[in-house]
Amino acid sequence: YLDYAHAPYEFGNANFNRVAGIVDHHLTGNVVGSYAVLDWMSVGLVIPVYFWEGIRSTVPAIPNENNFDIGDIELVLKFRLLDREKHHVGIAILPFAYFPTSSGASDFLGNGSFAGGAKVVIDGRIKDRVSIALNVGYLARDRVFDIAGNELNDQLLMGLGISIDLLKDRLFLIGEAQMATVTSDFFTRRTTPAEARVGFRYTWANNHDINVGGGFGLSNGIGSPDYRLFAGYTYTKRPIAEAEVPPPPISEVNVGDELTAQDKIYFDFDKSTIRDISKPTLDKIAGFLKAHPEVTKIRIDGYTCDLGTDRYNLKLSQRRAASAATYLEGQGIDPSRIGAVTGYGEANPLVPNKDEPSREQNRRVQIFVEAVSK
Repeated sequence: YLDYAHAPYEFGNANFNRVAGIVDHHLTGNVVGSYAVLDWMSVGLVIPVYFWEGIRSTVPAIPNENNFDIGDIELVLKFRLLDREKHHVGIAILPFAYFPTSSGASDFLGNGSFAGGAKVVIDGRIKDRVSIALNVGYLARDRVFDIAGNELNDQLLMGLGISIDLLKDRLFLIGEAQMATVTSDFFTRRTTPAEARVGFRYTWANNHDINVGGGFGLSNGIGSPDYRLFAGYTYTKRPIAEAEVPPPPISEVNVGDELTAQDKIYFDFDKSTIRDISKPTLDKIAGFLKAHPEVTKIRIDGYTCDLGTDRYNLKLSQRRAASAATYLEGQGIDPSRIGAVTGYGEANPLVPNKDEPSREQNRRVQIFVEAVSK
């Protein structure tokens, strides 16, 4: 993703008013990769590339400009202790390390030496379509000084984020607040940068994300900009189960026949996006409907497991049924052939909700023949 920060480093007077700019422009590109080694562990790498750093020469001993450089490469591990997909709360530990691949703190590009630390992240759902996350961490690094003489040693890191689902797992409003403070001088204005950001994330095809947004500084701390703009793209390759799903029977079709009798359409906990393992089933149903125009109407029923409130589960099951309808329309099925699309919450479980495997079976959509022309 690309990130532009305006005036993240400035000289100020005793009242913290701007006297002169040090860095007035900061344009960065970040290449980020992550690989899930296990279900509960992943490894990530962040490579920052500085395309343009507008350093002002009005301050003695500071170079005029740095047009291209590599920042400190970051290695991040993630260990999931509690899975939010199976519980209402998720907990993860993220150890991280910075390698001194930049020119250092004096040019505002990195730490100047090896640095590392860890974060604890707690996230959960607090309301329908609203999720919140909190992280607290610690960055350990050598005692260094920037060009203005500010001591930059270990930091306490804090962050808060909120996500609001605006459009059925497709469009999200994202808000974040971040703060860091040097441990040798807790919460003093010059060494405590704080920032707020807001943006949108749009997801399509369950694999592609586009992020755009902006932010502004909440303090006069080193690195806190007047404002920030960012944009990014993310691709996620998800595992696809190698399972041959038998097609629905193609002999005589009767009202009430279940087109998902061989296999239901399944969903992850608290999600209305169709699991990859179920997409072949919907593809075969779409092919069946194209081959049998006499089926003039189908019915789509959505369900949840027993976790969550009745009100929330009714809405979630409705979104699941709507996701299946949207998928079939995307495969070329005329919307007029899709009749009732209804969510029933946790009603009519296939099996008793006694454990996680049974609950997975009940997070489903079923499709039935509702009308047949003679």
